[in-house]
Amino acid sequence: PLVIINVSDHHTRIQCRGGKGQRVLGILLGIQNGRTVEIFNSFEMCYTETDGKIVLDLEFLAQRTEQFKKTFPKFDVLGWYSTGTKILPDDTQLHKTIGQILESPLFMLVDPTI
Repeated sequence: PLVIINVSDHHTRIQCRGGKGQRVLGILLGIQNGRTVEIFNSFEMCYTETDGKIVLDLEFLAQRTEQFKKTFPKFDVLGWYSTGTKILPDDTQLHKTIGQILESPLFMLVDPTI
């Protein structure tokens, strides 16, 4: 439940700041043991949009991952999340970018309209 609350809070804060319709992106943290995955926490990803393309701040991602690793040494980055009603074309490229960091990243899409 913590991850859903984190994503919901992240989405709500962006919407309240005037980002109506803007989706949010973040990282999923947890433990994977074989085919069993447990997601325990998450954090926001920083990104910019350049020429309509999303560009992740990989330096921020590395720093935040390191901070979380110090606090939660058993948790690994498992994947990423986004809010929206459907998977977008940019999501494939984002998944490939995160796939350069992780061997097999998970993707969680949270529909804020439900």
